[in-house]
Amino acid sequence: MKGQKYIYDSVEGVFRKSVNSISAIALKLLKYLLAAFSLAVVWYLLFALLINTDEEKRLRAENRQYAKSYARMEEEVELLEAVVAGLNVRDNAIYNSVFRSGVVSQSDTDFEAARDLSDRGIAEFTSEKLASALDKAASVDANFRRLFSQLDTGAVLPPLSAPVEDFTVKRTGASVGLRYSPFLGTRTAHDGLDIIAPSGSLVIAAADGVVESVSRSLKGKGNVVIVSHKGGYSTVYAHLGSISVRKGQKVGRGDRLGTVGMSGVSYAPHLHYEVLKDGEICDPAEYMFAAVTPDGYVELRAMAAASDQSLE
Repeated sequence: MKGQKYIYDSVEGVFRKSVNSISAIALKLLKYLLAAFSLAVVWYLLFALLINTDEEKRLRAENRQYAKSYARMEEEVELLEAVVAGLNVRDNAIYNSVFRSGVVSQSDTDFEAARDLSDRGIAEFTSEKLASALDKAASVDANFRRLFSQLDTGAVLPPLSAPVEDFTVKRTGASVGLRYSPFLGTRTAHDGLDIIAPSGSLVIAAADGVVESVSRSLKGKGNVVIVSHKGGYSTVYAHLGSISVRKGQKVGRGDRLGTVGMSGVSYAPHLHYEVLKDGEICDPAEYMFAAVTPDGYVELRAMAAASDQSLE
């Protein structure tokens, strides 16, 4: 029995020593692995922070350049916004001084007018604006119906193009009706549409036709060209600075007739444009379908009606 116990104790001692030895070796290996991993991480961080690849250098240089460009662009945008705001103020002031009316802008003025109204006031305001819009839509619809009916019957179309090159809605001045005259100091009959344009701007034929008359004068409408068109229509181009056609000459739509000026009695450089049908005065603002978009046509009609002062 004593011999067996001795053998058992010997085996148990050897096993414990082996386990302790293995545990010590495993612990050392784990320490070495952790140390190696930590060293690798340190080397990677040092490499990433201190040593840049060519791609990283390029990207960082681009980022710096973009940052500089962004700051410069912000300054330029602010400058442009200030310039645009100043131009709007100046243009509104010029328009108001010339036509005694602010530039028509439905969205801005309507919003400002309706913002402080009560619920009932807003309802009445909306009803009024809707009625006005329906009246304008009915007028536009009537014009288009008349135009389409003429197309269906094969009738000759009236002059539908702008009489000046590069026409925009913002050039629209007073149209037909009683308008304040800066020379007479009272409201008088105005039988055409004033189109604002710099001196020397090209005046062009609104449709194919024949030059009916050419006159030059220091009074009244100044230098005038009248073009007759098929269907009993004729167009009048007044206050011209120069004339490029002669009586009896055939002209096509867009052909040069002369230039904008201030001949005769004129408050500022502009073209006084008239449209007549069988000798009767028509509102030229109604004959600008081919010159603007549908929205622009509505705006043009509104501006022509709102301008209270003529330029002659």
